[in-house]
Amino acid sequence: MQRWKKFWRLRKQEDAVKLMLLFFAAGAAFLGNAVYNGVELYRQLQSPAEYVLWSNAQSGAADSQLSALREIKHVTAVSHQKEIPVTARKNGKETAFTCTELSGEYMEKVYGIRKSGATKTFYMNQKAYSQMKQELGSANSVDSHAQSAHGEKNSSDESKEAEEMQIRYLVEEESLEEEAALKERTAKVVLVQQGVPQEEPYVFTKAAMQSIEPQVRVCVGQQELEGGITQRLEAAGFAVEQTQIVQEAEYKQELKIVRLGYALLAGLLCLVCVWALWLVWKKSRCTLDRT
Repeated sequence: MQRWKKFWRLRKQEDAVKLMLLFFAAGAAFLGNAVYNGVELYRQLQSPAEYVLWSNAQSGAADSQLSALREIKHVTAVSHQKEIPVTARKNGKETAFTCTELSGEYMEKVYGIRKSGATKTFYMNQKAYSQMKQELGSANSVDSHAQSAHGEKNSSDESKEAEEMQIRYLVEEESLEEEAALKERTAKVVLVQQGVPQEEPYVFTKAAMQSIEPQVRVCVGQQELEGGITQRLEAAGFAVEQTQIVQEAEYKQELKIVRLGYALLAGLLCLVCVWALWLVWKKSRCTLDRT
C-alpha cells in the first residue's frame, strides 16, 4: 500500500509515471471499446431475423422445398407468402395498402399471434398503423377498443388511442357462375408493437387457404457471420429478396469484427507499453537508490 502511495505521488514528478498512467488509461479505453463491440456483435448474432425468398421453380415453392428449408440450421419457421392489395374504407374515407398473407403456424411461432374468430384481421406495425390512421382519420373518431394484438392493455400514452379498429375493405371474390367481382367485407385492424419488423410499414394477415406461391418467408432463430445463413438458403434453390439490405447487415457485422480486433490489439499494446515503462522506471529507481 505504501509503495502504491509513493508511486501515486511520483506521477507529478516523473514523466515515466505520467506515460504509464496515460498508456494505462488508453488501454482501458480500448479494451472497454472491444468489450462493447463484442457484446453488440453477440446480441446481433443471437437475435432472430426474417428473410423473404423467391423460389427458382416456375410453379412456385413446393412443400418439399419448404421441408428442405426447415432442415436448415437455425431456421425456426417457414411459410408461403403472398402479397395482396387491400382497399380499406372508414367514415367515407379510403386508403390502400399491401398486405402479406402468412400461415397461422408462422404467425404463432414468430410473432406470438394466434388468430381466433371468423372476422378477417389485419395486423399492422406502428408505421403502417399510423399511416392508415392518418389517412382514415383519428382512431378516436371510429369504433375502437384499447386492446393490443395479445389482448393486453398498454400503459403508455399510446394506449390512450385505439390499438384496434373495425374497417370495411374490398376483396376480389370469384364464383363459378360469375366473373371475379369486388365485394365489401368487414375486417378488424390490430396494432402490433413488439415482435414484428418495424423498419418499414408492415401489414400481415392469416391466409384463408395456403397455396403454392413463389414467395416464401423464413425466420431464423440466430444469425451467422459471413452470410452463412443466406448461402444455405440460396443453396436450397431460393433467391434472397432485397440482397442490398442483407449485404449491408453483413457489412456492419464485419465492421464490428474489425473494430473489435483493432481495439483488442491497441489495448494490448498499451498494456505492453505500461509493463515496459514499469520495468525501465523500476530499474532506474534501483540505480538511483544505490548511488
